[in-house]
Amino acid sequence: MRQGIGWINPEISKRSVSILAGVVGGTGMLAIILPHTFYLDKYRKITQAYKHGIPVKLKNEVREQANSVLQQVPILKRDIIRIDFFCGYGFDPFCIGSAKLTNGAFIGLPVNFAYTSTADVDTFNIKVLNKTVAWETASGAALRSSLILSTAAQHYAIATQIYHATTHHVWQRISLTTTITLLAYTVLYRLNNRLALHARKRSVRFTFYSLVIGMAALMWLFLSDALRVHHERGADDFACSMGEDYIRGGIEYYEKLLQRNLALRELMGKEGEHKFSGKGNPRELFRFKHVPPTSRYEYVLHRLKEFHANHQKND
Repeated sequence: MRQGIGWINPEISKRSVSILAGVVGGTGMLAIILPHTFYLDKYRKITQAYKHGIPVKLKNEVREQANSVLQQVPILKRDIIRIDFFCGYGFDPFCIGSAKLTNGAFIGLPVNFAYTSTADVDTFNIKVLNKTVAWETASGAALRSSLILSTAAQHYAIATQIYHATTHHVWQRISLTTTITLLAYTVLYRLNNRLALHARKRSVRFTFYSLVIGMAALMWLFLSDALRVHHERGADDFACSMGEDYIRGGIEYYEKLLQRNLALRELMGKEGEHKFSGKGNPRELFRFKHVPPTSRYEYVLHRLKEFHANHQKND
């Protein structure tokens, strides 16, 4: 233990705080910015869908659809040319990078966007808990059906990811990390001076430092979650603003997402019950990482009612 906390001995205690803040803050910022800038292409390769070790290419019709949405949404031309699409891992679209950065952004579109019927589903390679899915069961059939999305539903999902690609999420996370690091440094610096921690026992300093660092880490987690939730709500608002077809596509998209989660809940047994709620929302312990799918579904339903109400007034 003496060796483990030797960095907070009385002689170097004050300087340790500055060094620790610099190391933690710098590491945090690099961990955020590097995957979305200099290592963006490597990040894309990591999140790429593979089959038999070979990257799965995005189907031409899916790319054309994605580019069509890209031309329809109200974003800057300079952002449009910085966004590209690829076939991503999993069954949920996602965004890496940012159109606000010179390296641009990639939007990963799942392989099921190319499915037009349940016959297209790759039942052989889709596994649940590394086991073959019982496709003949009701849950298996529901899972299979949930992977088929209409053009409108796909357009909605693509629009939400284009929104994410055009936000300043990378710089916002860097700013958050910097702010939390500076706040923790300020608190530790003042505690050192006011309580003369540098002159106290190692165990006392270690306790205070651990508490402050732990609280800073929790603050960073909760604020990061809040930022992510803010962008998810913004993405739904952005996609719904595209009109009735997009709104109806959003309703279908979240219906199918909840259907898929409920099917997985059944197929995964006890683990599925721990992973998903009875409504199909992913379970969270103490964090609020994402807007629950049920909330997003209800929001899109509300936007459809709002859309019809506004059109009735205009008529």
